[in-house]
Amino acid sequence: MSALPTQIDFAKASAYLCLILFSTFLLFYGCCIGGLIFKEPDICFLLASGRWIVEHGQLPLTDPFSYTTHFHPVQYVIEKWLTEIIFYDVLAATGPTGLLVFDACLLAFAFVVMPMRILYLGGFRGLALLAIVALAIFTSFSHLAVRPEVFSFLITGFFLETLLRINLATAGSAKIEWRYIAVLGVLSCLWSNLHTLFIVAMMLPAMYTGCLILEKLFVKPLRAEPFNWTAPIALVVCTLCTLINPYGFGLWQYIPNVFGPFNDTNNEMQPIGLATALSPAFYPFYLFAVICAVAVIKRVRTSPLKQGDLFFLLLIPAAILGGFKTIRSIPLADLLMVAGFSRVKQEHSQLASFAQQVNDWLNRFIDPFKFATPALCLLICGFGGFLISLAVVPEIPQGSAAFTPPVEAIKYIGAHPPRGNLLNDPHFGNVMMWQLKDSPPVFIDSRYNLYGNTLLQDYWKIVECKNGYENLLNNYEIDWLFLPPSLPLSKHLSELQHLPESAAPANFKCLYEDKNSVIYARNQTKGKI
Repeated sequence: MSALPTQIDFAKASAYLCLILFSTFLLFYGCCIGGLIFKEPDICFLLASGRWIVEHGQLPLTDPFSYTTHFHPVQYVIEKWLTEIIFYDVLAATGPTGLLVFDACLLAFAFVVMPMRILYLGGFRGLALLAIVALAIFTSFSHLAVRPEVFSFLITGFFLETLLRINLATAGSAKIEWRYIAVLGVLSCLWSNLHTLFIVAMMLPAMYTGCLILEKLFVKPLRAEPFNWTAPIALVVCTLCTLINPYGFGLWQYIPNVFGPFNDTNNEMQPIGLATALSPAFYPFYLFAVICAVAVIKRVRTSPLKQGDLFFLLLIPAAILGGFKTIRSIPLADLLMVAGFSRVKQEHSQLASFAQQVNDWLNRFIDPFKFATPALCLLICGFGGFLISLAVVPEIPQGSAAFTPPVEAIKYIGAHPPRGNLLNDPHFGNVMMWQLKDSPPVFIDSRYNLYGNTLLQDYWKIVECKNGYENLLNNYEIDWLFLPPSLPLSKHLSELQHLPESAAPANFKCLYEDKNSVIYARNQTKGKI
């Protein structure tokens, strides 16, 4: 008779089952990324700008896609130019499926591999490691897109890992860790050319430095510890390295323009409020926030602070507040909570024999600082993105319940371009810029920081037929309109089409109409596709 299975056999089988379940979850994550990321029309202006830069071999001095940016008197800055080039080059080389898989791998690196590395450095292993990483992955679901933020998320992960390494290397030591300062400097330089969140490259070292000072002043056991200058020097180096960009200090001067009042129209830039609080997309964030907050309270009550711990503990309340304040910041808050949680690990009593055996088996397979573990995570998530592309052919942009690209109308415009100045829906402008290589200059698109709040508000006054809208049409010398039929202006013009020509505002007549879009123009003949 064969021997009965031992507890070790069951532990090994349980470890394998955990790995299979986690791998299946990663595959699902990759499929979700692939199914969502092309549904935001913003991808169009990123690709259009990247195409222009690559084809012309330089950064444009003025916006090549619109005719109204001069109404907003600020320096023209493409603060994410390197991201746009990368996305366009990947698309040109591999097609939409390749870009989809590329983005899935970036997000997997940011929200699977980096949390795993950070937690592993903090001493987490086995089941606890997989459980926290899985929760971090769930939390990141609130914002998955082909956007410059994906690079910011990834670099934030590297920043937090490097600061954790500084913490571990400098506790109780005055030795300056120049190698980590160099790493943070290089990351800051790269970051300042990829996305506006490069300001985090200064915020994190500044916060770390401030916490070291507070520990020195108010935590009695740490007063005798030597002060380590690694973080303050890193703050100076990171700040200087952000100036290595095509605009120099002009990039810093431009930053306030990116966070202007026009963001009030962006739902993702709003706080979690009563109307959105019950959205299932936020449940993982709530759960992770509660777990982290409880862990911090227990840590503070049971263990004295060690040098550098204050920074990581304060990351958690700062992340929770940031996530509630701005919905789009939840994935960033996710990474900050992971880093904070990595420093709350306590010494526990020995695990039960079976659980310890499962952990021992898992530890044989999971090591995020060796090639195999990160590579498999990226491979599985990337394959998930590829699988979804087989089920739904990727298009740029992908249609969704929230937005249907006006493909047929854009074909009409390409074949019969109306004359004069255009007034268009911002998202229609995005799609035109990408799908028509010689697109008519747009009135506005979703790069609202280029246009300023005044022009954006004028756009809404016109399309909502508010008092004085006809004067604005004339002031901007609008010759044709490209809008969704659901807007008040589109409905009003539709009602007036059967009236004499003189009765219609500014003599606009319908040139094209379908269920997704309408085109009206002054004194131009109706064409056919």
